[in-house]
Formats: sequence, structure tokens, C-alpha cells
Amino acid sequence: MNVIPLPLPQHGDIDSASNPRAFMGGALAYASLHLDHAYDHLAMGDAPALMRSVRKFAAFANAALDTLPEAMRQLTTEAEHDG
Repeated sequence: MNVIPLPLPQHGDIDSASNPRAFMGGALAYASLHLDHAYDHLAMGDAPALMRSVRKFAAFANAALDTLPEAMRQLTTEAEHDG
């Protein structure tokens, strides 16, 4: 599976309240990483590892979705200031 390479932030580097767009980017990067791992576990037939990776993917994807409204507000505010 081809995954878009995104820089993975270190834990504690991103605060969703102060920078929701960056938090969302980090959550999507981790979701992508765990989705790639899940694909590998599926190909190898490792059911327990597959389940762990899918759960981690879902957790990060849900974190990104939860941050979406704040990230959209941040993007809108930045666009209004830029032009």
C-alpha cells in the first residue's frame, strides 16, 4: 500500500487547542502509518497485530475528525488575514 509520507510529530509537540490544523495533520500522519501497518499485517495473516493496527488507525482517524471543525476555523481565519 502506498501511503503519503508525512512528518510524524513527537508526542507533546502539538496541542490541539493552540494549533488544531497541526494537530489534525499529526493525527492523519499517525492514522496513515497505522493503516500501512494494518495492510502489512493483513498480508502476513497476523490477525492480532491487524486488530491492534486497525484500532490505532481508527483512534487517530477519529481524533482528526474531532479536530476538523477547529482546523477549518483556523484555515478560514488565516485565509481572511492573508487576503
